[in-house]
Amino acid sequence: AGHLLELVMGFEREDLLIFLSGTREHIRELLLSHAPTELAESWLEDLETVVAVDEKRYLIVESIVLNKIRNMASTGIINLLDINEVMFTPEQESAEEENFEMARQNVVA
Repeated sequence: AGHLLELVMGFEREDLLIFLSGTREHIRELLLSHAPTELAESWLEDLETVVAVDEKRYLIVESIVLNKIRNMASTGIINLLDINEVMFTPEQESAEEENFEMARQNVVA
């Protein structure tokens, strides 16, 4: 939990909002659930004002997130198997596809 918070707290607020608005719902919920309540509520309020996510910008921010996760794993701070289990369980695969399609539609709009 602390590592998730450490991961997101290292971002500029704009980049964090881009990531939260474009990522899969279960990942967004996971990050929000580990943030202090007031901070999570603030992010949610800001997310309501995000109209569309630029796909290129999202992919850049997503790449930064993945690199941070890889760095944390390479130093032994986190275990990638545990992260994969949380983020990519079979029952979440159809939801991931649905969220990707919704995010893609928001980018096109």
